Amino acid sequence: MQNPTIIAIIAGVVSALLFVPATTGSLLALPLFYLTALPLFLVGLGWGAINAAIAGLVASVVVTLLLGGLGGLGFLVTFAAPAALLTHLALLWRQPEAQAQREWFPPGKIVIWIAVMAGALTALAIPLLGFDAETYRANLQQIMEQSLLKDLENAAPEGFDPDQMKQFIAFLTTALPAISAMIWMLAMIFNLWGAGRIIDRAGRALRPWPDIGAMTYPREMPIGFVASLIGTLLPGILGIIAIGFAGAFVTAYILLGLVVIHVLSRLSPFRLFILFSVYVGLIFFGWIALIIATIGMAEPIFNLRERFSATPPPGTPDAE
Repeated sequence: MQNPTIIAIIAGVVSALLFVPATTGSLLALPLFYLTALPLFLVGLGWGAINAAIAGLVASVVVTLLLGGLGGLGFLVTFAAPAALLTHLALLWRQPEAQAQREWFPPGKIVIWIAVMAGALTALAIPLLGFDAETYRANLQQIMEQSLLKDLENAAPEGFDPDQMKQFIAFLTTALPAISAMIWMLAMIFNLWGAGRIIDRAGRALRPWPDIGAMTYPREMPIGFVASLIGTLLPGILGIIAIGFAGAFVTAYILLGLVVIHVLSRLSPFRLFILFSVYVGLIFFGWIALIIATIGMAEPIFNLRERFSATPPPGTPDAE
């Protein structure tokens, strides 16, 4: 079966069938959410952005049939349109007259596009809970208290303190825009990276695999990050929107910090142990993420990769 349209339709159906169970709140919801965009990226990177758009539209129609119009619109905005746009960006190239090889859209810029999308999608979701900050926070806190406290009332662990849980819920209410942006951003990057690796090894890739070890961000990135941090101090909805963008930009710096650690760890015979420790710490200790993000922020200023190691040329196994 080599017809790209048929492949796109099948991929769209698969993506929709992954998304629908992800909305149930079951134990499989998060893993399925993280795989929802994978079929769309597979089609896009292997058969072009137009086919990614077709797959996204098919998936949106299927979701609409299964969950209703609001669910289909949510899928279209959250997954279908971003996957088509990101695939288009990933396949952009130019060929300067003085060079024999094409210059492909750099991975660092793709990450920043994803970060901006994450912040924008978070901003679009805020009016669903309220058009002013007080209404938004009140509705969100009420939803969380009803879901979390109600579940714990039936199976509360020993030493459970409802007051402490309410304080935690208040923190989640404030941090949710950043958390939501981070989760969506990581899901899209994971799917884009995974689809790229699968398509590349299958021999269907429309662009060569980039040298992620040499990834950099545009010069405007620090300006956007600082602006988002300042924006979190604003009152009302604008401050809540800025929290989402700040969370997305911090995630981008965490990713750059991880790239720096991967490159520098090549100098050590204990590379696997170092990377294992970093990722375990990242999962279980929040302050590790701040250290990694700081490394990412310091990289453009101090050129850590150039200073402490020689980055292998593109195409080598370690360049992943």
